[in-house]
Amino acid sequence: MLKSTLLTAVLLGSVAPAHAGSVPVIRATSTNTLLIIRDVSISVNSIEKFTSKAGKVHIKYTFFSNGQPYQAIVYAGKWNSTTLARLRSGRASLIGTWSSYRGAPSFVTERVE
Repeated sequence: MLKSTLLTAVLLGSVAPAHAGSVPVIRATSTNTLLIIRDVSISVNSIEKFTSKAGKVHIKYTFFSNGQPYQAIVYAGKWNSTTLARLRSGRASLIGTWSSYRGAPSFVTERVE
């Protein structure tokens, strides 16, 4: 696995590093391609459960990779108490896709390891 000062995303077995301070550069034709972002630091104080207008409970949080903050969300139906415990541990690998929310990049988390 590539170790560097750049945010590293793993895409279908290949490594796609991004420039520090930017959204990871992904060599893919679909924005829905699952990525793994390994060994990130999670701001435990940022973890927040919230209820949407539709009545579903989601989790939002901030993670850091190489000192750069990124916003993330885990939608209802994709998380359980184990997911929440892993986030609260402060360190994890994240599996999901990049999206945007209010013009800013947001990582849509499918699984936390």
